[in-house]
Amino acid sequence: MYRQIAIALDGSPAALTAVAFARHINAESYRIIHVTEPLGSFGWASRPETHRAGERAALAERYRADALAAMTAPGSSEPDIPISVDLRFGDPADELIAASDAADMMLLTTRGRGIAERTLFGSVADEVSRRGVRPTLILRPDHDLRHPERIVVPLDGGPRAERAIPVARRLALTLRCPIVLVHVVDEEDLAGTPFGAPGPKDGVVSPKHNDINRAIDQAAGYLEDQERALETAELSVQHRVVIGDTIPALIEFADPADIVVVASRAHTGIRRLVDQSVAEQLVRHAPSPVMIVHDRTLSTQDPGPATMSSG
Repeated sequence: MYRQIAIALDGSPAALTAVAFARHINAESYRIIHVTEPLGSFGWASRPETHRAGERAALAERYRADALAAMTAPGSSEPDIPISVDLRFGDPADELIAASDAADMMLLTTRGRGIAERTLFGSVADEVSRRGVRPTLILRPDHDLRHPERIVVPLDGGPRAERAIPVARRLALTLRCPIVLVHVVDEEDLAGTPFGAPGPKDGVVSPKHNDINRAIDQAAGYLEDQERALETAELSVQHRVVIGDTIPALIEFADPADIVVVASRAHTGIRRLVDQSVAEQLVRHAPSPVMIVHDRTLSTQDPGPATMSSG
């Protein structure tokens, strides 16, 4: 179980996607964060809604009620969920990052629209995922809200990509679902020779074909080592080597009921690396939610099986 999960809301129905999804991730408490932006080009808005003392309690209760309704599973009675509301005023990315510092992770939805019909999430989600210090789970309004069935971790053989592993392990233990470690052998390496295709007619295997086999064997061996280090009686771990262009292959591999946990800005590895552009493309196009583990991301200590919850 997590200690605290921070969830960003902007007053839109789309933003509630993150709240509805959060019901799957058990935490001791949930912190709803709403940021009112400065209005106009000549300074701060006068008496913004979050600064009107007489309205703050009503506004906080509104967001709490919205969050509680979104976290209540269809057909079930209203649960007793510890939800607090943090109303802020300022730059959305700055305030979300500051407010989430005490949390174990941040959840937010892209392409939500605020009360004033100003786009809040999208560029803000990108900014939070780049600069934040906590794992950031980003959803689109069209994402499936079912309980996650797999945690997918793209690895490239480099240590920075491996920063996603402890974050994924904690999430998998909490959700009681398996981890799938995946590496993409980039299609550019194949030079038109599909893996497993027969060699020349005389039966001689070309050096290029041997290179392809070696790249796949190397990736499989690396993933097997990572799998053995992770797997326990409480945690099932699998691995897959897939072939294709990195981003399309990862998008195709992911299922709607997955969570993809990806480290951004990795710069060393077997071939095509998990970098910021890959993370951004996954957020925009993957069928599943994506958790960003940035270079600056901090995560509380892995709780281990003793604190597993039923999700």
